[in-house]
Amino acid sequence: MIDNNEYDDVFCVGTSEISNEIQCQVGGIVTTVIIDSGSKYNIMDCKTWHKLKAKNIQTIKREKKNHKIFKAFGGQVLTMLGVCEAVIAINGRQVIAAFYVVDRGEKFLLGRDTATALRVLKIGEAIDHFDVKGAPKQLSKMKGIMVEIPLKADVKPVMQPYRRIPAAIQMKVDTKINELLAQGIIERVNGPSKWISPMVPVA
Repeated sequence: MIDNNEYDDVFCVGTSEISNEIQCQVGGIVTTVIIDSGSKYNIMDCKTWHKLKAKNIQTIKREKKNHKIFKAFGGQVLTMLGVCEAVIAINGRQVIAAFYVVDRGEKFLLGRDTATALRVLKIGEAIDHFDVKGAPKQLSKMKGIMVEIPLKADVKPVMQPYRRIPAAIQMKVDTKINELLAQGIIERVNGPSKWISPMVPVA
């Protein structure tokens, strides 16, 4: 069923350097999507929608109007052109999903709920415990060691943009960060960094 809630954030709309592209079928038409774990919704750019429609995409339901409002990174409200339901298939698995068509963006984004259902995204796995008998229950830590990873001379550092944390889970994120700092698992960086990757909290 198409969701008609009034407000949600979309963290990734226009992007130029993303490698997590995957081929799929939407309504029987082959296309390419980008897995975006920062949003639960499937956001389709109008260019992709027109291509799929020209190839006679098979949809279950279409609506030109929808009450849901999306905001991109930075707070810009996206212009909603419509929403449709269709079958999306990847690697032999398929689900029925809603796709929100917006008049902005460069790519077709697959939200975490649909990506998880199709088993192309796996999140929430514990990384601080081991199942091996006798293994330590706490993540091991090392102090006072500087590690340098050799890179090719022509490799340029990537500084990805910050993803705004939803207000509903901001306090939980702050609490977890303080907990990891107290345990010595992470530490503060007070200077500039050439390599930056955004944190994607999972509620």
